[in-house]
Amino acid sequence: MDTSGPTRRLTRLCSRHWLLHRFLDPLYRHAERRGYDPLVRENAERLLERAHVERLTGGPQAAEAAEAALDRFAVLAAKGDADAAFRVAEAHRRGFGRPRNHWKALEHYQLALDLGHPEAETRLRQVRDGEAVDDASFEASGRAALLRATYAPDQGLRRARTLAQGARELRREGVGHRGAVILLGLALAVLGYLALDIYFFGMGAWRPDPGRVVWGLFGKIHPPRGTGVGPVLPGWLRPDAGSVTFAVDDVIHGRAGSYRLADFRGKVVYLHVVDGHHPTVHEAVPYLHGLDGRRGPDFESFILYVPGVERVQDVHFAIQWALDIAPAVATNAKAVRPLGAVAAFPANFVIDRKGRIRQRWTGFSEAITEEAIKGALAEK
Repeated sequence: MDTSGPTRRLTRLCSRHWLLHRFLDPLYRHAERRGYDPLVRENAERLLERAHVERLTGGPQAAEAAEAALDRFAVLAAKGDADAAFRVAEAHRRGFGRPRNHWKALEHYQLALDLGHPEAETRLRQVRDGEAVDDASFEASGRAALLRATYAPDQGLRRARTLAQGARELRREGVGHRGAVILLGLALAVLGYLALDIYFFGMGAWRPDPGRVVWGLFGKIHPPRGTGVGPVLPGWLRPDAGSVTFAVDDVIHGRAGSYRLADFRGKVVYLHVVDGHHPTVHEAVPYLHGLDGRRGPDFESFILYVPGVERVQDVHFAIQWALDIAPAVATNAKAVRPLGAVAAFPANFVIDRKGRIRQRWTGFSEAITEEAIKGALAEK
């Protein structure tokens, strides 16, 4: 499989971004092992430029970088690269990257001439005749490399230096870089929390309750349907459902009024939530009727109808006469938003004594419901 294309693209990416420069050497070594000559030449040019910068700035690694660059040019020369052979010859003549050796220089100039390098014949004659050779091009390339390294760092490095300068200015003004990052993180966290809370529950229903946001994020998939009662939520994670509002108009037993779940603090509340597609809940009728008779100081039970397109009053009477139970009717869908995303019906909720959602599941099972209610009543 030819991997030269991906290797070349990765090399270009790493060379453009200073944070990725550390990956250049492994990529170039991989190219050398695979014999990708264009990338070998590119690496040799890069190393030679680094050697020039080290030489002109008095760096200790000039000789090492130059030797590494000429090693790669020697490999290319052996493969018939005229320019590489000429560079090796120049290195032997100058003693930069290769030991100074008159005969080696002549040998490589001859090789470059045989391969068709345009300057090799002139340079070969000058060296044989002992003429002075002008090295202006060598010095000019070194100065150009130094100028690039000094005044033309890549865009990412300039951006990093600008950020560092801004951090120093903040530190001088009394706000450290770490403090600024912490403040920015806190601001983003608060804004993200507000956006999620408003997204899931609406602007009018906003309250500072992080548990509701977690409930909104995971309520649609937690717990899985058809696998039993939902897990008991930890106390710190239980979303507050106290603002859920509904009305009860019991024309049979003479009980009526508007309520919030917060009115039942101190009691365990079981909600069997239905919509217009389940107005009679035939399967659950006998059990729900029995729960209606178990209301007391510690327990309340409601069928909570969430209105859709149907007329609320008609459905209210339909449920009451079918079940002999007065259903609780939410004023609108927004009134039950603290319960989270209710996507399937019937949905079941057990509210603990503090008005927080303790468990949630979908479908109906008498055994599951009894287990959840008994667990909530056992909590103090």
